[in-house]
Amino acid sequence: MCPEALARISSSELASYIRGYAARVAPGSLNLLDFLIKARFGVDAVTMFFKDSSTFFKVLEEVYDVKETALFMLVSVFIKPMLIKLNKLDVLNEAVSLAINDSSKFRKLLSDLGVDLS
Repeated sequence: MCPEALARISSSELASYIRGYAARVAPGSLNLLDFLIKARFGVDAVTMFFKDSSTFFKVLEEVYDVKETALFMLVSVFIKPMLIKLNKLDVLNEAVSLAINDSSKFRKLLSDLGVDLS
């Protein structure tokens, strides 16, 4: 299916879904991340995840002090529920790799999956 044929979803709608999911599965974690990320970067955690996923992952590593825990949070609280909402769980490994290593390619993937990042 070509990207133009995908249903579009706004980043704000997707952010709201991620926030609700995070509140259910990891209560309080997003509040902590919001506080820390707003203090350093002036945006909330989910916005940072969409705009600069690589830096977002580095913050997770700093907060959780163990790469495996940071990876668990990135995948379980942010990427996996997002892909479930988009009905695109088949790109999980690619999304994780891009989110950690190349924010611009991660944003391109999100756009290709129908996320309106503007």
